[in-house]
Amino acid sequence: MISSDFLTVIDVAICAAIALRLMAFSKTGRTHKRGISWIAAGLILFYGNFALLWLFGQYHASGWPVVVANALICAAVFAARGNVARIVSYPKEGSSKNDGQ
Repeated sequence: MISSDFLTVIDVAICAAIALRLMAFSKTGRTHKRGISWIAAGLILFYGNFALLWLFGQYHASGWPVVVANALICAAVFAARGNVARIVSYPKEGSSKNDGQ
């Protein structure tokens, strides 16, 4: 059985990787989308908070389901190269599903 301390370290490393990859995203040459920027900032604060809480001894992973969910989110963030707009689906301005009807 894997100890909960080891599970916590794995989870904190995954959360830190998510936050760091989102912070390293470069918007050079891309259009600014205010809503997506706010979502990215919230995700950075959310996932970065776990590392800070762990450093102060206040965070312990709940179990494998949490770690697996965070690992899947981490994989999605790295697959999108930190571009939250690729992960989050949002409607384009002036378009709707029923444009042709």
